[in-house]
Amino acid sequence: MQKTRQVNLYSRIDLKELAVDDLSNVCYHHIDHVIMLKGEAMVRTQIQLTEEQSRALKALATRRGVSVAELVRQSVDNFVRSSTGLDDKERRRRAVAAAGKFRSGQADIAARHNDYLAEAYAR
Repeated sequence: MQKTRQVNLYSRIDLKELAVDDLSNVCYHHIDHVIMLKGEAMVRTQIQLTEEQSRALKALATRRGVSVAELVRQSVDNFVRSSTGLDDKERRRRAVAAAGKFRSGQADIAARHNDYLAEAYAR
């Protein structure tokens, strides 16, 4: 696994001065503006998207009547909120602990689970 070197560019730095041989493993992070939006300090940042991601994000922003930046902020909030931080061992322990704790009341749930799921979604 290759390590990525993070370089904070708070002033103009000539990359030759950094003595970095392989620029493909350098992560650039540059904070050039802090702005206020809706009473909160926002840090201007830059991301790279594929053309398809960019088109889809712009279309969704238009449909929802919000900016692309707002969608990105909402997505980051949702991602952070949904990231439990649990390791695989703890996830497995919780899954095993939950197994068998609930009853559906259906004797044929293993054979007809797709049918029951379709019925539930149709409601």
